[in-house]
Amino acid sequence: MRPDELLPAHLAGRLRPWSGVDEDYVRTTRGDNASAVCNGLLTRCFGDAAEIGALAVHDRDLALVALRWATLGPRLPVEITCASCGAEHDVTIDLDRLQRPPEAPSQIVVGELVVRLPTAADQQRVVEAGDADSEARRLRVLACIVDVPGDALSGARRDEIESALESAIPDIDLELVLDCPACGGAIEATIELAQFVLAELRERSRHLLREVHALARTYHWSERDILAMTTIRRREYLALIEADQTAALFAEATD
Repeated sequence: MRPDELLPAHLAGRLRPWSGVDEDYVRTTRGDNASAVCNGLLTRCFGDAAEIGALAVHDRDLALVALRWATLGPRLPVEITCASCGAEHDVTIDLDRLQRPPEAPSQIVVGELVVRLPTAADQQRVVEAGDADSEARRLRVLACIVDVPGDALSGARRDEIESALESAIPDIDLELVLDCPACGGAIEATIELAQFVLAELRERSRHLLREVHALARTYHWSERDILAMTTIRRREYLALIEADQTAALFAEATD
């Protein structure tokens, strides 16, 4: 399977690895909400904010996973914790084993109401609206009701609509079940792929300026040229610098 096979058809063929410029964007948006950062990163890589905002949330998340795969390869390391003994374990997710879920309907019917599936833009607006859970839920539901006054809905009816939406949205999270090597107990972990990808990218972006500094000092390249590189190419040059430094230390030690 290829990473662009995770994408909706209209985005396939337009996938490009992120570059240092995109990592720098993530680095400077560390305090922003995750939905806005995901939408912004995908807009940078696919080129159309309205198009990304119109994606169903699960399609936006799959696009982020596909982008990570195209940039860094199919192996995604995650860390899980045993609830019984607290031991932490590294697990590798093979993204090339993922399958795109069957196409979801764009709308569902709940009683007399027509409700559309929430989009990436809906999710971003809900998060930006505030921290109150009840208000976020109200906005999330009302944003998806087609041509029906939302204020007339009771709390129970909103619960019904939200439940129907959750059932209709494809689940792309992974459920891991394995034995803990430390205590032998069972570990059950839910891997929310998009969250893991964003967390990994945010962690990588913390080291970006130091990497730019090392390349600029060694090769005298401009920051713009260094940031224009893909992550893999930048890391390959950094590996060469490290190898030269190791060889120099070894030579000095043997003199």
